[in-house]
Amino acid sequence: MRHVVRAPSPPAALGGSFASERRQSFLRYLQLDPVKREQTRVPIMQFESREVMRDLSHVFLGKCAFCEQASKSMFLHRFRPMNDAEPTIGSEEDGRARDAHLYYGWLSDAWINLYPICEDCRPKRATYFPVAGQRAHIPTPEEYVRFVDQGDGTWPDLDLDETPLLVDPCADDIARHLVPRDDGTLEAASPQGEETIRHFRLNRTRLRSRRKQAFDDYARLKGDGPNDTNEFVGLWRILRRQGDAGDAEIAAITVSANIVEEADIVGARPRLKEIRLTNFKAIETLSIKLPIAPDPTERMAQALLILGENAAGKSSILEAIALALIGTDARPDLVEEPGSLRLNPSFMGAEDLPQKPSAKVRLQFDNGQVSTLTIGAKRYSQTGENRLPMVFGYGAYRHYVRDLHAWKPSRPVLSLFHTDSLLSNPENWLLGLPPTEYRAVVQALGVIFGAAEEIDVIYRDEAKGRCFVEMQIDASGKKSRTPLSNVSSGFRTILALSCDIMRWLMDRAINPNFTTLTSAEGIVLIDEVEAHLHPRWKIHIMKGLRTALPSMTFIVTTHDPLCLRGMRDGEVVVLSKVARQLGSGQIPVMVDSLTQLPKVSALTIEQLLTSDLFSLFSTDDPETEASLAQLGDYLARKDGRVPDQAVRAAMDAIRRQVVDALPVGMSEAARLVQEAVADYLVKRRNLAGKPREDLRDETKRRILAVLEGI
Repeated sequence: MRHVVRAPSPPAALGGSFASERRQSFLRYLQLDPVKREQTRVPIMQFESREVMRDLSHVFLGKCAFCEQASKSMFLHRFRPMNDAEPTIGSEEDGRARDAHLYYGWLSDAWINLYPICEDCRPKRATYFPVAGQRAHIPTPEEYVRFVDQGDGTWPDLDLDETPLLVDPCADDIARHLVPRDDGTLEAASPQGEETIRHFRLNRTRLRSRRKQAFDDYARLKGDGPNDTNEFVGLWRILRRQGDAGDAEIAAITVSANIVEEADIVGARPRLKEIRLTNFKAIETLSIKLPIAPDPTERMAQALLILGENAAGKSSILEAIALALIGTDARPDLVEEPGSLRLNPSFMGAEDLPQKPSAKVRLQFDNGQVSTLTIGAKRYSQTGENRLPMVFGYGAYRHYVRDLHAWKPSRPVLSLFHTDSLLSNPENWLLGLPPTEYRAVVQALGVIFGAAEEIDVIYRDEAKGRCFVEMQIDASGKKSRTPLSNVSSGFRTILALSCDIMRWLMDRAINPNFTTLTSAEGIVLIDEVEAHLHPRWKIHIMKGLRTALPSMTFIVTTHDPLCLRGMRDGEVVVLSKVARQLGSGQIPVMVDSLTQLPKVSALTIEQLLTSDLFSLFSTDDPETEASLAQLGDYLARKDGRVPDQAVRAAMDAIRRQVVDALPVGMSEAARLVQEAVADYLVKRRNLAGKPREDLRDETKRRILAVLEGI
């Protein structure tokens, strides 16, 4: 780390219209009614700009602000987080806890808060910002207006009246906090130094080796030595001062320094990277890689959405993950006979093949950890089960009982395995929450419901033992107040699911390292996420869940294309059951996955329905859908039977579409195109994955050849 004097003039991008819109958004937030503001998350002030990064790179000479490595891949880092700074400081009595979630939204796009950071130094806990004593005061709307009016990303008369426990490269004397050694190790000379080394992992093995090599190289230089553009030059100069007999202050600091070893973040769990199933229920072998989690600055959870026809194995995948992540003492509540989970070929048309001796569920994580659950006839065995993520699993039926269920090891995933296992009553739980936790939960619920419902606040009437939802019901701002127990079925199911997740996440007897809902980690499995939901809800549910709990991982199944609206490219996989060409000892039906899909983010709802994601032909009319499917069956039979009315209608529809698309008089071309389409309809029935893609490409080439001959 090297002390850097920041350029007084910020990049022009911080004065642009986009930045201005973000500031106006935060100003409106500060001006909210206090109760509404307590129950509303801080608006995301994400502001990523090449121009800002270019100017930061110039100021820091192309090096990471914290480790001084030169790197081609730099990221924008906010020294103080955008919101929900950890640890929470303050109490209900002093009033500070009410606004703890605001820290430090007003600095999100302030020039003094932006730093370049390399991938290796990016904190695992982006919201962690410890201070000694109280945090700085939150600006009033009037104070923030002055920043907005300044219009360039600089704060007039900003008073950050707090003592950070992380070293600021632009504000602190580095030598008072960090002590480099000849072997490349960095030692702490203060509590700030210790926190900084841990937070940015400044003693990681490769970094120490690289520092040592640089120090050795600089020691051999003659003359003035390295200049500011060289890596680790700031620490090198501190190292040289340690040997200066006249520098008593540095000598005293050096003696008191202590070694800070690289350590895991307390409570941090690895992210799931790949799922591999072998002989599990109806799945012979299947491997699914999870998409890379979005950038932490986006505050969007990692997610995978699994599509597929009925009995394709979607629910089985969720059950397999749950069994592999849940504790040993929970499994007897979930499955009575472990052996029933093993693939039985006789159930899939291979009567002469015996049941498989075992099933396996292999989970690989981003830190290299592998956990394998082996399921035999009578028992389970597992390797690599240490420090696995928390898991929550929910079946398609997500209604709740009147009371609160007590904890037991199987509770978080029980409804995934047993449809008669109802969830706890969320209203009872909400009524019993302490004020600070209640606000955090309602903030998250506002994110989940906010896109689909104009919810203002959720009130607790402790005297009546009821919760009420206040909603905006028209454009004039007119509002209604509805008892929580009287809201729609879809609202209740999402409320029950969301509160169930948050209840166990926030229970420190179960999750002792819990800090905030935005940093809480775990895996959520939801079967048929669209169940009971209005179309408006289906469109927004995935984005709502992913934004409300941005550090979690969601793996969900659906039949409904509307749910894809909250997904990005690469976050969807399609399962299908495919007939295979039989060989000796093979099962006639296999489950296949398709990952090379159309770009979800670019498809309209109509295009989603007609793409390979759902294996449909048209969305104009359900009857047409059925008749086209029948046409494929009829063409495949070729048994001389007269086609029925639906099949003839489908034939006529294809003829009209082809003929209308071609110039007049092209009857021969139309016939050839129709033949190609007919062949495609027949062949695609038993194909999935790469073979279907190849067939589609082949059909396109065949039609193109016809058209080129016109």
